[in-house]
Formats: sequence, C-alpha cells, structure tokens
Amino acid sequence: MSTSNSLDFVEIHFDLILLAILFFTLIVAFVVYLLYYIIRCKNVEKALIQKSDELYTLYETLSASEEELKVQNEELINQRNLLESQKESLIKKQKTIEDYAFYDCLTHLPNRHTLKLDVQKMLIQSSQNVIKGALFFIDFDNFKHVNDHFGHTFGDEMLIHISERMMNSIAEYGKVYRFGGDEFIILADSVYEQDTIDFLANKLFISFRKPLYIRDHEFHMTFSMGIAIAPFHGNAYDELIGSADMAMYAAKNAGKNQFAYYDEDTKKKSDYIGQLQQELQKAVYNDELAIHYQPVYNIRTNKVQFIEAMLRWQSNLGNISPSTFLPISKELNLMASIQRFVFNEVCDLNNIVNISDDSTYISFNLSSKELLNAIVIQDIEVILNEKRTDPSTICLEISETMIENNFDDILSQVIALRTLGFRIIIDDFGKEYLSLNYLKKLPIDFLKIDISFFHEHGNNHSILKALIDIIHELNIEVIIKGIESDTHLSYLKYFDYKYVQGHYYGYPITRDRIISMILEEDIKIYHIHSK
Repeated sequence: MSTSNSLDFVEIHFDLILLAILFFTLIVAFVVYLLYYIIRCKNVEKALIQKSDELYTLYETLSASEEELKVQNEELINQRNLLESQKESLIKKQKTIEDYAFYDCLTHLPNRHTLKLDVQKMLIQSSQNVIKGALFFIDFDNFKHVNDHFGHTFGDEMLIHISERMMNSIAEYGKVYRFGGDEFIILADSVYEQDTIDFLANKLFISFRKPLYIRDHEFHMTFSMGIAIAPFHGNAYDELIGSADMAMYAAKNAGKNQFAYYDEDTKKKSDYIGQLQQELQKAVYNDELAIHYQPVYNIRTNKVQFIEAMLRWQSNLGNISPSTFLPISKELNLMASIQRFVFNEVCDLNNIVNISDDSTYISFNLSSKELLNAIVIQDIEVILNEKRTDPSTICLEISETMIENNFDDILSQVIALRTLGFRIIIDDFGKEYLSLNYLKKLPIDFLKIDISFFHEHGNNHSILKALIDIIHELNIEVIIKGIESDTHLSYLKYFDYKYVQGHYYGYPITRDRIISMILEEDIKIYHIHSK
C-alpha cells in the first residue's frame, strides 16, 4: 500500500486506531497494575506470614508464660494456704502456751499460775477488817493407792472425774484450781461470811458421799481440807497458801475426811511436824531408831512363843510415838530404809534366840507400800541370805485393811514370801470384817484379834466361838492382843485360844532384856507382868 493510502486509512480509521491504542494502553496499564497488585499482595502475604509467624511465636511464648503463671499462681495459692495453716498453727500454739501457762493440761482447770494471779487480785481488793474470801486446800486421802493399784492412767481419769464433781458443787461460789497431783484449791473470792464458808465446806463433803464410778469400779473418795480466810490468815499469796496447807495437814492428822481452819495452834503443830521431819530424817540415816520387843505368850506352856518387834524413837524433842512418826516416815519415803533396819535387827536377834529346837517366833509389821515394793522384798531376801537366818521363825505381819484393798497383789506377794519360808500373820482381824474366803486363799499361819473385838461382840458367844473354830479348821492359830486387865481376860473364858499379847503380860522391852528373858529356862508369865 502506498503512503497516501496509508494516510487515508489512518484518517478514515483514526477513531478506531485511537480507541485501539487507548484500549491497548488500558490493557497495558491494567496488566502493569495487576502485576503491581500481585507483587503487593505477595509482599502483604509475605508480611502477613511473617507477622503470623511472629504472632505464633508470641502465642507460644505467651502460652508458655501462661503455664508458668499458672504454676506460679498455684505456688502462690499453696504459699497462701501454707501461711494460713502456719497462722492457725501459731494461734493454736499460742493458745496451747497460754493453756500451759494458765491451765492444767489434764483437768483443764486453772493452774497454780492462774491461782496466784487471782489470789493477788483478791488480796489487793481486800480490807484488813472484813472477810474478802476463803481459800480451801484439798488433798484426797489415800489417792496414791489408786495409782499404785490401778495405774497412773486410771488415776488421771479419776482426777478428771473429781475435778468435774468439785466444779459442779461450788460453781456459783468460786473457782477450782489444780494445785498438783491430787491436791486442789478452791478460791471463793466473793464469800464474806463465816457461815457461808462453813456451808460451802460441808457442801463439798456432801457431794463426795456419792461414789465415783470409773471403768466398772466403785470408789468412795474422801479428802482432807484446810481453810484459810483472807486477809486474816495471810496478806500475801505464799502466806495464805501456807496457812491453808497447814490447816489441811491438821485435818489429815486428826483422822482425815474432814476440814480444819487455820489458827495459831495449827501453826505451832505445823512447826512441830517440820521439826520432827528434820529430826526423823537424821534418825533414820544415823540409825538412831530403836526396836523394843513385846512378848506373845503361849498360855498352855506359860512360855514366850513370839516376840513382836516395835519401833521406838527417843528424839531431841522427846519420846515420839510410832503413831506420830510412822505417818511422817511414809510422807518422807523413809519406810523402805526403816524396813531394812528393822529386818536386819530381827535377823540378828533371831540368830541369837533360836539356837535350840524350842523356837521363838519373831514378828514385825510390813506396810502395804513395802509389801508391794519388789525392791523391798528383794532387800529382805538379800539380808536373809547375808545373815544366814532361818525364815521359818520370822513372821511378817500385814493388816486386814491392806489385804482387802489390794487382795490380788497382796496374794502374789504373800505366796512369794511364804515360799521363801516366812510365816504370815494377819493383824487386826475383825476390824474390816474380812471375808473368810480370803482366809482360805491366803497362805497364812496366824490371826491377831484385838480384845476389843470380843468386847464389842460379847453377847454373841456362840457366833464368836464358831468363828474361832472355823479359823482353827483352816489351820490358822489365833493370837489375842491388847489384853491389859483381868476384865479383858474375862471376855475370853468361853473361847479356845492359845496365844495372848498385851500390857497385862508384858510391855515392850529392850533387845538385851528380851534375849536374857528368852534364854532363861522355864520362864513364867509373872516374870514380866510389870512394866
């Protein structure tokens, strides 16, 4: 095509060509834009993927942090619970410390520390001329027997029952405190009249007339009580406690199961007892006690058949009766030492007087505590072997009361002593009406019956005669003791008996006199009829 034709074609189709060019341009532009968009999308996608990776990494980091936070949270919760537990424990321990400081851990009664604070508070408020309150010092009689026979756990259970009964009895009048062991204090700090104090004391004794029942056992508990009145019997804690304590011992020494008020005589007696305690300890450790011997006669042969060893004490304070110093010996735990001393002397005497076939029995008393003490029994066996003494001529005297209260334990010990060769005497038979069944079970040789038993039952000759006949049927001999007059002898004319003892026949005499008397031949009763 020529140039002119080309131009003509362009002119004719200019619009179309321009449109085509425009369209092509648009297409190119679109393609370029599309490429740009694709590239941008790719970049965005890449950026999003990168961001996504970052977010995922962050998520994983946060997830790990969350787990760690959970662990830390749990640990914090545990720490908080531990702190709460420790707080509760500290509160409990603080309360326990306070309880130990102010309350008895067994009975939960206020203790000595609380008592002292309360007494001091009462004394501060008290007037010198008006009763401001009363302090009762209580000690239960023979409580040690419960611990010895039933065990300390049983004894603790009884103390709980005792404390509850006392609290119920005096709740409206004062507080009960455990002072220690079987000792209790009642502080009536709002009692202002003597009559009210008497009423409260009697109310306490009445409340214990009912027996205590513990593990199917029945107990009739008694106590000795001393009363001190504030401020008259003490202006300080120690002084008031001391006054009540002295009054309590006065009640105990007067026979137990009663109460006594503090007074000047009480103080004098307490001072005297204190002196006796000191002197007695010296006497025991320095062998200053003496033994006298009282004959027991066989009235059919008119000869001494027994001699009973009896303790005597001539102290710096004068001649002290055994009924006074033996209870003190028990309180001071001196009885084991005294028992060894007595048995040594008995063995020495036995080796002197029993040198012929005509044996003389020597007897001595063994207290319940010593009889049940395995160490004392071992000591007796050791001394027996050391002295080379024949035990068949030695009699151990045990009281009827002791047997009834501890029969099973006593039985085993008596059998052991009988096996060693000793003879056994039951003293004061009839005082507690010991069952004959006990006599059948016990391997005993003699019964001592006080003359007062025949006097009290003098109108029942046939019954008494039958009783003695039964005793003889059990192969047990009867010793009548306490005979002091012809009147006493008249009580016995209906009965079959062989052995007698008492001042009518002879007073306790020294070792030398009893030796010379026994070794003389054909000794007669009248030889020692006088003191």
